[in-house]
Amino acid sequence: MSSVPPLTQGAVTVANEPNPPTPPIVVQVLNIKAISSVPGQERYRIIISDGALKLILAMLSTPLNALVIGEKLVKHSIIRLTKYTANAVASKRLLIVLSMDLLTEGEVPKIGTPIAFPGDAGAESSAPPAQPSPQVQPVKTPMQPAPQPVKQLVPQQAPKMEKHGDQPVFKVATINPYQNKWTIKVRVISKSAIKRFKNQKGEGKLFSVTLGDESGDIRATAFGDAVEIFYNLLEEGQVFYVSKAALKNANKQWNTASSSYEMTLDTSTVIEPCLDGSVPGLRYNIIEFSRLTEVEPNNVIDCVAIVKEVGEMQTILTKKQTQLEKRDIVLVDQSMYSVRCTLWGQQAEKYGQNIQDVVIAMKGVKVGDYGGRTLSISDGASIVLNPDLPEAHRLRGWYDEHGSHQHFQTFSSGGGSSDKKNESKNIIDITEQNLGFSEKGDYITIVGTIMHVRTENAMYPACANPSNTCNKKVIQTAGGWRCEKDDMEFPNPRYRYIVSCAVADATGQTWVTIFDEDAQRIIGKSANEMAHLKEYNETDYKAAFDQIQLQQYTFKCRVKNEVYQDEAKVRITCSSVEPIDEVAYSKELIKMLSDVRLH
Repeated sequence: MSSVPPLTQGAVTVANEPNPPTPPIVVQVLNIKAISSVPGQERYRIIISDGALKLILAMLSTPLNALVIGEKLVKHSIIRLTKYTANAVASKRLLIVLSMDLLTEGEVPKIGTPIAFPGDAGAESSAPPAQPSPQVQPVKTPMQPAPQPVKQLVPQQAPKMEKHGDQPVFKVATINPYQNKWTIKVRVISKSAIKRFKNQKGEGKLFSVTLGDESGDIRATAFGDAVEIFYNLLEEGQVFYVSKAALKNANKQWNTASSSYEMTLDTSTVIEPCLDGSVPGLRYNIIEFSRLTEVEPNNVIDCVAIVKEVGEMQTILTKKQTQLEKRDIVLVDQSMYSVRCTLWGQQAEKYGQNIQDVVIAMKGVKVGDYGGRTLSISDGASIVLNPDLPEAHRLRGWYDEHGSHQHFQTFSSGGGSSDKKNESKNIIDITEQNLGFSEKGDYITIVGTIMHVRTENAMYPACANPSNTCNKKVIQTAGGWRCEKDDMEFPNPRYRYIVSCAVADATGQTWVTIFDEDAQRIIGKSANEMAHLKEYNETDYKAAFDQIQLQQYTFKCRVKNEVYQDEAKVRITCSSVEPIDEVAYSKELIKMLSDVRLH
């Protein structure tokens, strides 16, 4: 910009008051420093100046981090603070910048020779106030046609902080564990399903919600009796006053909210509906897909995209031998890139073919680098369909007119083609040809020998509801077996196979998973029968598995690189296991030999 905007006289004094005034103030940024070492969750401290005084204890709210990361907000930038608040922290006042306008591009000269604000960190209490620099001008009233000097802003004119009852209402970005009393007014961004668990203390249950306002968002988790109190009360999209909840440092490995802290809701927590609903909707820092290579893996982003493809929901077995639903979707945006996004748990169940070709806004999406760049979203993140955002409206118009017929670049770093269904492969081809990294996985046929069977967790207790095909794992209770999905209890479960086998051919060995129907066919017993043997006749139980070892079969498999809890692994699951058709297999071998001779 050709000219440097004048700074607001007395801005630092006004901004340091407990109830800063609402009129915007123009200040200069003297320094910017990252104060968090957690990648992707940085907090930035800034030093601001009005030309006479400088304020050292100032911090950007997390939604403004993109300005620093994108190198738009730099040292000596001139900014207009449009929303800000001052919080008492350890006998000091910390200014939190909630929103701002950038008035200059690149570096500009430093204005004046400001000294530290009296009482600020590093300030001399006896330092006299400096005279304003010649470049510092009084604030201008928007209605005046020409610059007119006005009275200096004074703290006495500041409006009172919003209150709920007799308690002041704080912003999410400003609360911390060292405050004794606080109340926040927040909108429920997302809510997980109720989860049940067992530990040394017995059985328990929990759920989590993400709460947010214009300054940022925070994750809250309720346990035990608090689940019964708050689960039905906290509806997505509704606004509430929250107080008397415990705060602790957030575990950023699992928590994607912007706050550095996370909240625990207990029976003493107070949550009251806010009838005016005066909390803005979600604020997105949108990253286009063409820029995903600039984002470090495991960081979180916000994005707005079109759902181009929706995959089938799958069930995987976690390390803890629990079932987890997942669904892959393909997203595209105007940057002409497509990316695979994995939905987990409740999100995978909720969003299916109903989101095909829909505009989707996602907040708190984790970036992975498996096979190039991928995205992953779980219960703690937010999904909004057809959001009322300018970016969403532009994307909708572009896609309907042009985008639906375009070819999009992908981030895949290799992998076989999923179009060649059930192509015959050797086991060594899985690694040498980098199979499993295509969007839909690779479908191959292997002829191999079962070398070993993991017998420890070869079956699981499933839902016994005869009226549907629910295969969810059930939980044992005092009265029987409970299916959370169907909300029913049964005296006994219906066991299902999920058998992990080591399969070998002449080129190598790999682990494959065989499911119920195929496992029952080759073992010759149902999973219910095997569960009975395991409990009452361990010898016969092991013998049933021993008889399929060193036997050859034809395995039709799906090879897919999957990510769970940030760990990538190529998984091989069988859609069919059959005895070898010796005639067909001999013809296949003859053809392979002929191809070798030709080359």
